[in-house]
Amino acid sequence: MKLTILGSGTFIPELERSCSSYLIQTGKEKIIIDFGRGAIRNLLRLKINIYEIGNIFISHMHTDHSTELASFIQLIIDAPKRNKKLRDNYIIYGPIGIKEDIKNMLKTFHIDKHKNLKRIQIKELSLNKIIKIDKLIIKGIEVEHSEQTRCFSYRLKINNKTICYSGDSTYCDGLKKACENADIAIIEATGPPEWKMKGHINGEELGKLAQETRIKKLIVTHVAKTYLPQVEKDIRKEYKGKFSIAKDLMKVNV
Repeated sequence: MKLTILGSGTFIPELERSCSSYLIQTGKEKIIIDFGRGAIRNLLRLKINIYEIGNIFISHMHTDHSTELASFIQLIIDAPKRNKKLRDNYIIYGPIGIKEDIKNMLKTFHIDKHKNLKRIQIKELSLNKIIKIDKLIIKGIEVEHSEQTRCFSYRLKINNKTICYSGDSTYCDGLKKACENADIAIIEATGPPEWKMKGHINGEELGKLAQETRIKKLIVTHVAKTYLPQVEKDIRKEYKGKFSIAKDLMKVNV
């Protein structure tokens, strides 16, 4: 399995960092986890054919995690049938509520009655439901982030290796469950403790969680630009394992 970071930033626009998005490549499949602003441009930089991406997992529908969904759907439904890379169907997974959210999005862009929407399937994941794609096993675990929308962390397993992706989350039982004994954990740390951000985890809390859950390698993402110089110091107050800060187009060995 190959993991490439398509977007490592926050919702604040930056030249160097796109919004949250991650590419998983197995032997046969290309999978996107979260699809924030700038992800498609980075797929082009990687020379990835977007029509080969068959499955997308969304943690929650805040714009910095889902903006490119509309563009993706438009590309799929308007692709001619003669496109050799076009699949019979494309599946978007997410927490309960995502069907209604995407329905409203399609209506906003006036493509809700498009004849080729049958190419797109939307599947809501019940808690702890397991999805198998190629040799990859993916499970959504509910975490605490927003009162307006449900939010998942995703736990992925292949060949006895486990990856956790936090989405946006507070320090909570769901996030601890998702991270337990992970070989690699990609987790947000949006701002410092003094910001007291509701719905997000700070560096000190992340260091505590990573040490408690025995994460082997921590990749910190979704960090405010002004917090980048401080975040490692805060995490290292408790976490002793391997550590790196996510960057766009960074490749991670699994």
